[in-house]
Amino acid sequence: MLRTTDFQFCTNKADPDLPLAIVRYTAHDEDDKVVAVEQITYEENPEYFQTEVLGALECGVDVSVLSFFELKDFKRLNKLANAYHKCLNHEPDDS
Repeated sequence: MLRTTDFQFCTNKADPDLPLAIVRYTAHDEDDKVVAVEQITYEENPEYFQTEVLGALECGVDVSVLSFFELKDFKRLNKLANAYHKCLNHEPDDS
């Protein structure tokens, strides 16, 4: 069964005490049943955080992010989200 991988990014500017990011990873089996959920707090190192998120997405794991920072502050994740948006809207890729 082919399933869509979900990526959600939420910014909370009301809480400046948030760490770099809190991420929830959710893995599904072939029948789309949840088989694992893990929540990881990334205190620092934006590159490591982005590498982990991109790796999970490549493996078909759903990713939900909560951060004080905005998506545009994370170059690699922002590029992925923009490419996806262009694909949905049938826009040419500028990269």
